[in-house]
Amino acid sequence: MAVFYSRLLGLEEAFATPDRGVIALAGAGPMLTLMRVQEHVRPSWPDGPQRQQLHLDIAVDELEPAGHPFCLTAVRPD
Repeated sequence: MAVFYSRLLGLEEAFATPDRGVIALAGAGPMLTLMRVQEHVRPSWPDGPQRQQLHLDIAVDELEPAGHPFCLTAVRPD
């Protein structure tokens, strides 16, 4: 997941624990930290017993939102 979000958001790895159970990504804006969960149950989004576990809005220039468990938006703060 860290590689995916690093590429998507243009961030670089700022910190990682030796076992890579915690990885922090940083860039010009907010930092994103990802943590491994030992008993993780993969969500069956959008329906199913294990629902969405994260909501993340990402501002982009071009939209290709089909099938993504996060929101892509062209709306940016002023």
